[in-house]
Amino acid sequence: MNRFKNILFVCTGQDADLFAFNQALELAKINSARLSILATYEPVSSFGKVFFGKEKLDELNTALEEKLTQAVEELVAGHAEKIEKRLITAARSPLETIYRVLENDFDLVIKVKETSETAGRLSNTDMRLLRKCPCPVWMINDDYQRGFTRILAAIDPNPTEVERVQLQYEVMKLATSLAKRENAKLDILYAWEFYSEITLKSPRFHMSNEEIAELSNSEEATHQNWLQDAVEAFEDKEQPFDTHLIQGKPSQKILEFIAENNCNLLVIGTVARTGIPGLLIGNTAETVLSQANCSILTIKPPNFKSPVTLE
Repeated sequence: MNRFKNILFVCTGQDADLFAFNQALELAKINSARLSILATYEPVSSFGKVFFGKEKLDELNTALEEKLTQAVEELVAGHAEKIEKRLITAARSPLETIYRVLENDFDLVIKVKETSETAGRLSNTDMRLLRKCPCPVWMINDDYQRGFTRILAAIDPNPTEVERVQLQYEVMKLATSLAKRENAKLDILYAWEFYSEITLKSPRFHMSNEEIAELSNSEEATHQNWLQDAVEAFEDKEQPFDTHLIQGKPSQKILEFIAENNCNLLVIGTVARTGIPGLLIGNTAETVLSQANCSILTIKPPNFKSPVTLE
């Protein structure tokens, strides 16, 4: 985790902000990193003038800003000297966070994870942030005060793409570092699919079940070698971890593992290079990140460029 030297904490106005902020403070201290706070609020729209008049509308928005400013001051009480920047913005949007990341070269965003009230899934606002933020994003559940006791790193160690290998290395590096710091149990999960099975069973190929099983076993052995190659550089007797090679749809297997093993932090690479079928692209990413009921730390490939720009 010592790669992070310029951290942005996003204040959401929730009670859980305190626990997430303390995590940001601790990480900044360990890394001798700079720490800034961004607090955003949704102003009453100009349409409100129809009901309140301009003067009353301005008073309402001023009150909202003052309330948020007070909340930030209470949050940082006793730590004011450790905060490099305090950014208060009248725009509650993930784009506002991304703009600040781009302007200030923040290398990690930490915030409380927000879920939709109806389905309990990740909010649209948080999902948009995960998709487009150029740096890693760490979203912490509001039950973090119990600490991280079991961490899951979901990887896709296919060595055929250099960029993907680099991404999995970063996932492993952060997951092992966090597990050591938190004294948590660490699991490494690689879920793979035997994509040819349905096709090979079709009348066109006339392959027996025994022949298909032999091909599946051969592919599984290959995936096992890939998994071993990905983790061997991180093996540590003082901080052991368990590896799991599971056949099946990655999104389903990852979510099942989290639920069945009470994982409270998922570390995962979110996308690979455009056009390359890598880890958790498209629908798979949406499924895992929107439905995972634990804290999440997401990492982009080294050369990822956000579609959001300052121009």
